[in-house]
Order: sequence, then C-alpha cells, then structure tokens
Amino acid sequence: MSQNCWIRVLYRERLIAEPEFITPGYGGPDGPKGRCLEDPQRRWIPQDMKAIIIPEQGRAELMEIEDAKVQRGHVLIKTLYTGVSNGSERHVLTGGPYCSGYPAAVGYQTVGRVMDVGQGVFEFKKGDIVFTNDWGHKAMSSPAPDQVIKLPEDINLVAAALFGVAGSSMHGLLLAEVKPTHSVLVLGLGPIGFTAAQLARAMGAQVIGVDIVEDRVELARNYACDDAFNALDSQVQKAIEEYGPYDLVVETTGLDSVIGQALDHVMSRGKILAMAGRTEMRYSNTKAQEKEVSFLHCSHFWKYDLYHVMRYNLQRKLHILPMITHQEPVENAPEVYQCLLETPQNIMGAVFEWPE
Repeated sequence: MSQNCWIRVLYRERLIAEPEFITPGYGGPDGPKGRCLEDPQRRWIPQDMKAIIIPEQGRAELMEIEDAKVQRGHVLIKTLYTGVSNGSERHVLTGGPYCSGYPAAVGYQTVGRVMDVGQGVFEFKKGDIVFTNDWGHKAMSSPAPDQVIKLPEDINLVAAALFGVAGSSMHGLLLAEVKPTHSVLVLGLGPIGFTAAQLARAMGAQVIGVDIVEDRVELARNYACDDAFNALDSQVQKAIEEYGPYDLVVETTGLDSVIGQALDHVMSRGKILAMAGRTEMRYSNTKAQEKEVSFLHCSHFWKYDLYHVMRYNLQRKLHILPMITHQEPVENAPEVYQCLLETPQNIMGAVFEWPE
C-alpha cells in the first residue's frame, strides 16, 4: 500500500448521518443518502452491528450501524479489541481540532480475527489475527488488505489495540531522524509521549520526559525515560537544563506555552516535533530564527511504522500494557468517554473488549 493511502485511510472519517446510512467526513450529512459505506468501492451492506458513535458534542453512544460483509478484494474481520486515541477522539468529543460536526465516528485501532476473505485476497486466511486501521470502533470491519497486518502469535492482543498510537509516535521519530547520539526531551507523557519516549530510547537516544500528572511521570521513569520530571515542580526548569540542550523536543500537549518551552530547551539547529492536534501554532519567530530551529509536523502512521512497533514490543523495548488504565467491555464505552471528557488526566490507555 502506498504511504499516501495509509494517510488517506486514517483521515477518512465515517459517520452516521441517520441510523440508516453512513456518509464521509467527520460530521454532518455531507454525502448522498443511501445504505453505503463511503470508500472507493462504495460497498453496500445491511445494517445490524454495534459501533461507537458521538451523536453530539460531549456524548458517546453504542449504536446500531450497517454490518460489514465479505466482498471481492477485501478482508472480513470480527473485532476483538479496539484502542482509544485519547487526543484525537477527545478533540471530536469536545468539538476541537479534527471535528467538523456531528454525528461522528471515531477510532482507528482494531485487533480482530479474519472471518472470511474476498476473491483475489491471498495475503490473509480465515482465522488470522490481525490489526487494521479501518475507521471506527465497530463490531465488524471489511478493509482492503493494504489496511491490514497480521499479528504474530506471541503479541499481546490487548497491547496491540494501541499499536496505532505507538505507530504515530514511531512515524514522528523516524521523520525526525533520531540517532543514538541524540538527546530527546518529551513534553507531555500521555499515550503519544509515553510511547514516543520508549521508542526514542529504543533507537538509542537519551530521553527526558515532563508532565503535570505525577502518575505519568512515575510511569515514564519506570518504563520510558532516563529521567522524568513533574512540570509543576519549582525546580523543573533547572532539572531539564541539566540534561540539555536537546537535539529533539517532542511536543505532545498542544499548548502554545509548551512550544515556547520547547524553543527554550532545543539546541541551535535542533528540531521540534509537534505531534499534538491543534488548529494553529504560535511561537516566537525571533527565538526560532536565532536558533535556526526546524519545526516538524507528522501525520498518522504508515504500514512500516507498525512493523517497527511490533519489533520493539516483541523485544520488550516498548511497553504498552503498563499504560492501560481502562480495559472495559464495549458496553461501558459511554462512561469511558465521559471520563475522557471530564477528567482526561485519569485515562492513560483505554481498550474496549468486543464480544466473541
């Protein structure tokens, strides 16, 4: 699959404009009515499966949508687990970046079992356990083979449900060309920051992490960083400076004030990787100009990023299970999203279990 195709798949949101049909885009009935799932093949499928939908700002529901059926050139997958992308899904929940209206479907991390393959599919067979980036938390998927990777038998499937988040971190670090000689500062230790810190260290870099949530700081010290600090500590700037300046600063918070801190700590001709979702970014051009800093922006993961993630996970250099704070039956999804809305600091990693 081409690199651009993975990006296109990940950004092609799928919505329910009415219970009877699905239209493209993050929100609103912006396509023609009909019982179809909008994609290049415009496959027509009957309605009778569960999916997580955000019908309006601030609320998630488990709803009935059109079921997936096997078809030529596609893989039929029964969902076992889906992982929550805290940042992007909360943006949709709150009406922030990535959201253009409601109702909205969210999610791009599914682990499941292949139930059937369409004519012309040779890469997969019935019974394979796979990961797909097919859009949405839903009971069944019917993606093209290029959207699917087979998971090794010794991969933990709950952890694999968050491979998309780790894949995005991997994509950003490869874009930044992290090297063993580098010193990396990670600002924000949520799922993206936590996995980015582990992967940067697996690539040989020295990694320092910062967050305002003490539990995340402690988790990073144990699994991800050479050292980590609480941003609310009065001595944090001095502690960060002792390890700096940094070849790369990974910013995962989406706050302009944190971008300013990144500029303070990056070395001359260093790089700042802005990974958080935001509509725009404001910073001191004077300071950036003085240091000749390069700003990098990355999209979502490509297929090869996932193979790196699997390799590091199997080598026990990438730990995902310790960051999972919520492993819930999918029926509890509305409560999990309410927690994500009201107390996001209490959710690190969230995985939904789907009935067999």
